[in-house]
Amino acid sequence: GILRTTTDGRLILANPAMARIFGYDSPAQMVAEVTDVSGQLYVDAAQRRALFQILTEQGAVTRHEVQMRRRDGSVIWVTHSGQLIRDAHGETLYYDGVLEDITERKRAEAAATALASTARALLGSLDPAVLSSVVTRNVCRLLHATIALVYRVEPESGDLVAMGASNEETQINAWAARLPAGTGLTRLALAERRPYTAPDILHDPRADLPPQRHADLLSLTDRAVLVVPLVVRDRVFGALVIRDVTGRRFDPTEIERLQAFADQAAIALD
Repeated sequence: GILRTTTDGRLILANPAMARIFGYDSPAQMVAEVTDVSGQLYVDAAQRRALFQILTEQGAVTRHEVQMRRRDGSVIWVTHSGQLIRDAHGETLYYDGVLEDITERKRAEAAATALASTARALLGSLDPAVLSSVVTRNVCRLLHATIALVYRVEPESGDLVAMGASNEETQINAWAARLPAGTGLTRLALAERRPYTAPDILHDPRADLPPQRHADLLSLTDRAVLVVPLVVRDRVFGALVIRDVTGRRFDPTEIERLQAFADQAAIALD
């Protein structure tokens, strides 16, 4: 993809390949909708500042890797190669760049790293808390998601009880420590033994959320959800719940990769 941006972050040119990479119907649509390159296209605005620091010092950049967001909120990896275009007085006019989508390569690398890390943890510890922490951190790395939690089914109640999280989620949101039986997308994932996903759990009628849970979720900015059941020897004993920025759509390749990861993690956790 080819693009041109101003130094203050306005997109002024994109070719058809660039529009396709970021999920827009046309270059014109992308230029019209992207009014803040840092805020809309970069996962972390600091990455664009780092890119422009290199450009300011060197004038050009080659295959600089950054994470960016598509129109639907999904995260991709790209390499930037480009240069600053200056006027006769040396003042910067704009940045001309070529982007290459390297998401599949980065996903494969992340999957290998996540699986290897989980295998090492299994060899090094049988502590469920340690394994849960490793699994959830690696899930976030695998999918570039904000939060991952691993749950076990409590036999007495059927509720899902958190075994671990990738951050302090269960302390920040106390309700996340226990998910009542028969609610949310976890109900469907466990009953049908297959992944379920929604770009915004709050507005997915399949979730059938009780009023209190609906209220709990209102303030969250990461309501995109992917739920994968944990199954060992034909027995469902828990679930992996992944959340990311509202609006993200997990694609079939990501879901398939997570299911493969979950199948191995389930053995360790069980």
